[in-house]
Amino acid sequence: MLAILLAAGVIMAKVDPITNFEDIGVAHKVLAVTLFRELQSPDFRRDHRLMLAVIANRAAKSGQSMAWECLKKWQFSYWNRFWDGTVLTLTMSKLDSEYKKVPITFIESLIEERKAKAIADMHINHFYCPTAMNPKFSVPGWARGKEPVYVTKKFRYY
Repeated sequence: MLAILLAAGVIMAKVDPITNFEDIGVAHKVLAVTLFRELQSPDFRRDHRLMLAVIANRAAKSGQSMAWECLKKWQFSYWNRFWDGTVLTLTMSKLDSEYKKVPITFIESLIEERKAKAIADMHINHFYCPTAMNPKFSVPGWARGKEPVYVTKKFRYY
């Protein structure tokens, strides 16, 4: 019966699905890949701290883990490719593969930043990149009429 369902495409087979987003190893890898890919920078900078604050504040508000906030559909563009309708198709082997591409110095800086806990004082939970908008430099509906708390070269944080 299982073989028939698999062949018919009713059940999606995954070799190593991620089921525990609270696991410290999974959470760390998801955060590192999210920050590295979203900002496309090997150096841990102010934008990374601000984006980490956005993630932490969203997680605190929703009661979910920081990893799950990163992976939620339409939250961080890099992870959108791993959504098939309402199913997250990210596997542990794919996460490990992506994590290996993150420079060790970046990972070390992320660990130090999380230990410092300075991000908790930044009360921001949204951001956008004006050059990534369509059309360029347009403002998303949720940001209209609001002043950003932080403005960096690439992003506006609210």
